[in-house]
Amino acid sequence: MQPAKANNLWLPALMLVPALLLSVWPMGNFANYRPEWVLLLSAYWVLALPQRIGLGVLCCVGLLQDVIEGSLLGHHALPLVLIGYICLLSYQRLRNYAAWQQAGWLFVLVGVQQVIGNWVNSLSGHEYSGFGFLWPALTSALVWPLVLRSQQVLRRRFKIT
Repeated sequence: MQPAKANNLWLPALMLVPALLLSVWPMGNFANYRPEWVLLLSAYWVLALPQRIGLGVLCCVGLLQDVIEGSLLGHHALPLVLIGYICLLSYQRLRNYAAWQQAGWLFVLVGVQQVIGNWVNSLSGHEYSGFGFLWPALTSALVWPLVLRSQQVLRRRFKIT
């Protein structure tokens, strides 16, 4: 028996381009509230295609985000791989949750990502900036239903398998 042929896997890669651009888009005073677009899209595609989007892909995406944002190598890659691993372990359960329940789960995952990113920053000598670094967890959870629905529509329209 042959494995199912991959269709339109270029679209998840293409969708990362706007997410990466949004991660560096200047937002002025609202930059601290920026949702973690790359993590949200990565989480969606890991949940939707766990057999196609693995930890190696997430590591490459995280390193690309590190280069684009000019941050330490591993600042985004390490948490993205860890969160991808958690999503791979629990994707069968998470798929059955309602969007608001998944948003709660992503609130925790983005919070973990922010804590790890803050830890990596502190290892490089940056000062601790209080708990304000957790705002993206809240905004990411709030936009998750929109990301989920838009990616589902794209996935069905382009028959991504």
